[in-house]
Amino acid sequence: MTRPREAYLEDLKALRVIYAAELPAKVEAIAEAAAAALAEWDDAHLEVLYHLVHRLVGSAAIYGFAAVSQSTAALETFVIAAREGRQPPPARREAELRALLDAIKAAVESGKAHHATGERPPGR
Repeated sequence: MTRPREAYLEDLKALRVIYAAELPAKVEAIAEAAAAALAEWDDAHLEVLYHLVHRLVGSAAIYGFAAVSQSTAALETFVIAAREGRQPPPARREAELRALLDAIKAAVESGKAHHATGERPPGR
């Protein structure tokens, strides 16, 4: 027996509410990894940061948080460039990284009204 489409949509809405509640912790983990990477700019720290960022890019898109996914993708591009040796000079590194983190936090904030309802946030 197949479930009605409405039941699937309700399940998806519930999953979005859970995901939205977890977003601040995900962003905080990225901010902590970014701080560690700034303190010790090496392959190991950049790798940790990359994996956290990469997962958020994908999961935010899957759950309909397009603005979060897009802003996190910009940070992913920054981290990939750093891993490949194409990075800003140390004097600009922190400012650029902080600006990218602020953009992610702003994208999360802009979707807060939709988080409680499970509806798709703006930007999709």
